[in-house]
Amino acid sequence: ESASLIGMVNTVVNKNGKLIGHNTDGYGFFASLPQEFDLKDKTITILGGSGAATAISAYAAQNGVGKINMFNKAKYLDVTIERQGRVAEQTGTKIEIFDIADKKQIQEKANDADLLVNANSVGMDGISTVVSADMVFKEGLLVADVIYQPFETPFLRLAKAQGATTINGLGMLLFQAAEAFRLWTGEMMPTAEIWQALEEKYKSEN
Repeated sequence: ESASLIGMVNTVVNKNGKLIGHNTDGYGFFASLPQEFDLKDKTITILGGSGAATAISAYAAQNGVGKINMFNKAKYLDVTIERQGRVAEQTGTKIEIFDIADKKQIQEKANDADLLVNANSVGMDGISTVVSADMVFKEGLLVADVIYQPFETPFLRLAKAQGATTINGLGMLLFQAAEAFRLWTGEMMPTAEIWQALEEKYKSEN
């Protein structure tokens, strides 16, 4: 259902000769968040319109989120509006699209949100960030980044310095793979042990 909604597949299961496509990215992202975070009626703001951003928005819309604010580059806004319009129509979720160059609008929509997600590649160089240097992260805002290399992006570092709870993309990487593993084998991946090994690896490289 999720793969059909967003038009993207990352896992294919052969079920009695029939190939069924799934997308596990949205599940993986939300499985990586603190257990106490409940999507129901929340507002999330997503920076970027990538495949990961689309998977996150679709999963949220299918699981009771209240509202989604999504930002993307001006040249991709028409495509983003069309894609997210399909998600909104099929789930009844309110989704608004904005230009990611508008830093003032990012601040406003972050202030309205319970969860702020960087879902584009800005920050992979360890230097750049999609938000302004004077961005204010409100108290209680959960801040996530789909990037896991570097382990802590400038975006997360800025949020963490202001006391925000931050989550990098390593958990999303792990849990989307764990869901694919479950779909293929019918068994649960030992995520706790794998998480510890991954955390040690990426921390040692940063």
